[in-house]
Amino acid sequence: MNMELTRWGICCPGPSLYLRATQQQINNDEVDYLVALNCAVFGSIKFDYWAMLDIEMFKTCSSKSLFLVRPDIVLWIPKRWITDIPRDYDPLKNFFNEFKRETFSYGLASPFSVPIPNITSWWNYSLFVAIAEAITRGAKIINIYGSDMCGTEYFRRGFKNGRTRHNEKRWAEESAIFNIIKYECKKHDICIVRR
Repeated sequence: MNMELTRWGICCPGPSLYLRATQQQINNDEVDYLVALNCAVFGSIKFDYWAMLDIEMFKTCSSKSLFLVRPDIVLWIPKRWITDIPRDYDPLKNFFNEFKRETFSYGLASPFSVPIPNITSWWNYSLFVAIAEAITRGAKIINIYGSDMCGTEYFRRGFKNGRTRHNEKRWAEESAIFNIIKYECKKHDICIVRR
């Protein structure tokens, strides 16, 4: 991977993701790599990476995958999925095997290559995993799209499952962690911007 390319974009599945203004902003920012979180992968944008934490969400996405699979997208997943899906989720195996995959260790105490104090359970949020993975790959500028941190639905209906938690408490937690990460990364010349 070319570590000189340092501008990344991460697309969250918030309601604003597929607004025309957001689409124009993504195009104008001309990022080197673009990451989709969870069901944000559905749409007309060409993504380089697809970051997932929950097998339940992957299962929901697989049931809606008619136009999803693109041979060049790389699936970012917890390392445990490599054994868990073939062992426990037989119906998902074929869909899972269609992707190139890169894994990360879920639940590390030090998620970033820069020190981030005062964060516990950061790994429960796919946004922070994607930020950490982008930084690991040399990101210096990370633009975040569709991270509304409010509301009860994704940008498209039909992706909620038993693990979905879209309430005020969750958005407050995510916002607080995001601000810590943004502040600490800035100390190391990594700029994170919610667009």
